[in-house]
Amino acid sequence: VGRADGPDVRDGWWISIEPSVRLSPHSIVGPDLAGWCKSRLPELPDDWPLDVRPDWVCEVLSRGTARYDRSTKAGLYAQAGIPWYWLVDPTERLLDVLELDGDKWRIFGCFGDDQRLVLPPFGEFEFEVGALFPPQRAGAAAAQTLLARLSVEQSPRARTAAFRLARTALASLA
Repeated sequence: VGRADGPDVRDGWWISIEPSVRLSPHSIVGPDLAGWCKSRLPELPDDWPLDVRPDWVCEVLSRGTARYDRSTKAGLYAQAGIPWYWLVDPTERLLDVLELDGDKWRIFGCFGDDQRLVLPPFGEFEFEVGALFPPQRAGAAAAQTLLARLSVEQSPRARTAAFRLARTALASLA
């Protein structure tokens, strides 16, 4: 799995947490995670911000950052030519894998926490998507299922009351 014109991923990876990366003379970003193939970057420099574009970046979405990560950062990463962009959504327990196609992002796939996969750009490394998320309590899963059902099956007044009840239940489980 991966791109034929990409770096050789068999040599391994440097993965850094919240690195400072200079994408252009006026653009320094701090992705949640970034990775460089060791075939392209044999040694991880001590100098920060790093001036070598990553081969992969990952953002963990939150209420406060989701819009920025999906729009502004996605545009910056595409302009810089970063080939792979992962978006981890802990609320929905989903992983979106995006591949750069020219200057636009193409959705490689959206994966749930119940899947075990080999995903680009990491070659043959298989992992469980659910390992990206904290364990989910049975009560929280049931409350989330209830919320999803209520949004479809109830009248607006009943749905509002049920949402309040389910959100209270979810908050008490967190």
